[in-house]
Amino acid sequence: MGLFWRVIIALLFFFAYVNGEHFTYPSRHPGKAELAGFKGPDSLATDGGGFFSGPLIVDDDVAATTGNQGGTTEVTVGKPGDDTLETSLANDGIGNANMIEATTTFKGSWELFLENGGVSAMHLILLPKINQALMFDATVWKISKIKLPGPPCRHVEGTNEEDCFAHSVLMDIDTGKLRPLRLKYDTWCSSGGLDINGRLVSTGGYNNGSDTVRILDLCDTCDWKEYPGALANGRW
Repeated sequence: MGLFWRVIIALLFFFAYVNGEHFTYPSRHPGKAELAGFKGPDSLATDGGGFFSGPLIVDDDVAATTGNQGGTTEVTVGKPGDDTLETSLANDGIGNANMIEATTTFKGSWELFLENGGVSAMHLILLPKINQALMFDATVWKISKIKLPGPPCRHVEGTNEEDCFAHSVLMDIDTGKLRPLRLKYDTWCSSGGLDINGRLVSTGGYNNGSDTVRILDLCDTCDWKEYPGALANGRW
C-alpha cells in the first residue's frame, strides 16, 4: 500500500511539472511582448514555436535617440510546408522543427570609438554606476600597449623579471579617456560579475591567480584589491 501511494504522489508531481508552464510562465513575465503568447514546451510540436500563431510586432521606437531612429521588428512563426517560410529557411538543417523568420526596420551602425584601448579586452564589462567600461587581460603575456604610470611594478611569478605594463584599464564611455589599473595576480581564465553595489568581483585565474579574489571599487582613484588564497580551491 505504501508503494502505491508513493507512485500516485510522484505522478501528481510529474503532472504539475509538465503542465505548470501554461499558467506560471506568463505571470512571471508580465508585459513582455516576446513572451505574451507563450504557451509552454508541449506546444512546440503543434503550432508556431510555442507562440500563438500570427506575426508578432515589436515597436522599438521607445529606444530612438540621435543616430538611432528606432523601428519595428516583425517575427513570423510557422511550420515546414508554409510557403512564406520554405524559400528562406529550407535546407538549413532545421528538419521538422518549427521555423521563425524575422525582419526589422531598426537601423544601427558600428563606429570606431577609440583607436587603441591599450590592453586586449579578454574581459570587458560596463560599470553602469560610473559610466566606465572595464577591460582586462591576462598578466601572463607581460606586455601591453600601455605602461603603468610608475612603480611598483609586478614581479613575474617564478622569475626575477619586472612587468611595468598595465593589463587592465578603465575607459570613460563619454570621452574615451583611459585610466590604467594594476594587477598583480594573473586573471587568465578568471570569471566575475557585478555585486549589488555595482562593483566588479573577479574570481580565479591562472598560476598565482587561480585562488585569488579581486574587487574593483568605484571611486575616481580606486584600483584593484586582490586577495590571494581567498578561494579554498583554485579556479581556472
